[in-house]
Amino acid sequence: MNTLKIQAALGFCVWIFLIFINQSFYKSNDWHVRIIELASLVWLPLGIFILEKKAYIHFPKWLKNSILACALLLILALEKGESYFNYLALPYLFLTIFIAVNAIENWIFLPKEISNTTLTLAQVLLLVGSSWTIAHCFDFQPFGFDKEIVTLTGVHFHYTGFLLLTFAGVLTLYNEHFLSKIACQLLMLSVPLTAIGITTSHYTHYFLLESIAAVCVTLGAVCLVFSQLFSIKKQTSKLAQISSILFSITLLFSMSLAFLYAIRPWYSMDWLTIPYMKAIHGSCNGILVPFFGMIICLSRKRGF
Repeated sequence: MNTLKIQAALGFCVWIFLIFINQSFYKSNDWHVRIIELASLVWLPLGIFILEKKAYIHFPKWLKNSILACALLLILALEKGESYFNYLALPYLFLTIFIAVNAIENWIFLPKEISNTTLTLAQVLLLVGSSWTIAHCFDFQPFGFDKEIVTLTGVHFHYTGFLLLTFAGVLTLYNEHFLSKIACQLLMLSVPLTAIGITTSHYTHYFLLESIAAVCVTLGAVCLVFSQLFSIKKQTSKLAQISSILFSITLLFSMSLAFLYAIRPWYSMDWLTIPYMKAIHGSCNGILVPFFGMIICLSRKRGF
């Protein structure tokens, strides 16, 4: 069995163990920490596996073999929260630096297609996500954000940045529907724009940029969903067809919540709070969307 899949399986066992020892479930205050732990333990090795198997991106053997070890060190730093444990998170940061550098080096020699650019940006944004996660470990609060927002920013760049862009890039590589290309463009724009918009609204209480970013990511998700649904009959596997439908439903639901949350300054919705978003949007975006996305990416063949 591929070492990346073994690491993901072991990482999942560790994650389940963390849930039970912390009694941490989707309504818990620290659920966003569990979600970022899931990203490093499970979705990162599987994401690298998809990039290598489906996008033919080469990764050094040492890098692939060290993902779980770096993730476990990060977990220790996140769980302990003590100063001398914080430095254990640094190998994870260095790992994502190597992934980003490797992506840029590969992109230089690849055809400058939208799918390749999307996959490269996905790996670079993973570094942004790890940087904010390390900031959480060291109790560093960039731009004056509180610790919870710092962690949620790390979550955002791991999932919407790395994973969703990876799915969009791989699916566009195998199905060059014009809607999937539009999806890549919108998603590449929306991920950094969301961060800029939240920062702007934090300092100025000017929410327009944050709302524009939400529109972009929602439209990107819609385009990606319809590009996959249009090609669903070409998929020979029933599992892939069902996963495409479930991926579409969960992604649209998740991004609709993000959109509603972003327009809250104009249309107040008292029920749409950060704890609610962590529980529902975080769980959907952190568990269901990646699960179904992995299945459909692995099932793809040229021309589908």
